[in-house]
Amino acid sequence: MIKTVKTNFTFLIKNSITSQSCSKPVGKPNMSLKDEYILTNTFPDQARVSFACNSGYEPSGGSPSITCNAGSWSELTLTCRKKSCGALGDVENGNVDYPDGVEFGDKAVITCNPGYALVGAKEILCMAQGWGGRLPVCDAVQCVTPPDVEKATFTPDKESYTYGEVVTYKCSSGLTAIGSLQLTCSDGGKFDVPPPTCTKMFVSFFTAAVQCEDPITGLLDYEDGARPPYGFKSTIKVKCSKGYDLVGEPTLQCTAESKWSPGIPTCKTLLPSPKAQGAHSPIHGVLNALPFSGYNAVYIILHHCCQIVPNCGRQPKLPTICFKLHSHQT
Repeated sequence: MIKTVKTNFTFLIKNSITSQSCSKPVGKPNMSLKDEYILTNTFPDQARVSFACNSGYEPSGGSPSITCNAGSWSELTLTCRKKSCGALGDVENGNVDYPDGVEFGDKAVITCNPGYALVGAKEILCMAQGWGGRLPVCDAVQCVTPPDVEKATFTPDKESYTYGEVVTYKCSSGLTAIGSLQLTCSDGGKFDVPPPTCTKMFVSFFTAAVQCEDPITGLLDYEDGARPPYGFKSTIKVKCSKGYDLVGEPTLQCTAESKWSPGIPTCKTLLPSPKAQGAHSPIHGVLNALPFSGYNAVYIILHHCCQIVPNCGRQPKLPTICFKLHSHQT
């Protein structure tokens, strides 16, 4: 009987101790138990453990420690936030962008201005200890000397060329260039087009193979020169229809590439400002009467809408009217 009571008492003590212990606690996002508690699965009553923020995160408030109380852990108040790497420095002749920000896991993207090439990494990652790399640099684009062309020269002739610099070829007398005579140093450190070739062509070949489109379309009118079809070296002079101004060169020549040089011009509308006549000014949308050449009693009524001063109130808004009242010949 005594033995049975002793056994039951031992069981009750063990059961009481077990019921007061706590299992391994689980932290909040971006934190873990400190290393000294990782291998322990059960903690006795009144045991105290601590959490730490994961790599790339830092404490932003609260206590990292909790206590086992009668089988339950106290509230964990620690919070962790991403570390900030801050902004990188400036890149001369380039830009640094942060698509997502400057915190742990974000990246900086570096680009160079036109005419400059990136030397180094184009992306840098924000890591636990800061930015994971050095800023690259933007060096000016350089193009090497273009190739020599048989029976041709080019200017300027030097060892290297900067972005946007133009090299111009010239064929020897009596030879014709096939291809572009001008090469431009581009972003990639290469000239934008291949050099031309210089060759002697027969007129009959060009008559059959070279033909430029008719530039006389729309507002462009013929003034002087060749008539279609336009073959190699055909020259024509153009002008704009009445009431339009020419933008570009009026004299065109058909090149070996079947294109007009220096390019077909365009026409823009002439918009002269009429001078004030009589007692009213056109500034605020009033009517002006102008005598029309050749008629004593013919007038052009010009109406300028009140676009700047709404409801100017001086005259009603009327359309432009042209009419002939009488013709008195003297």
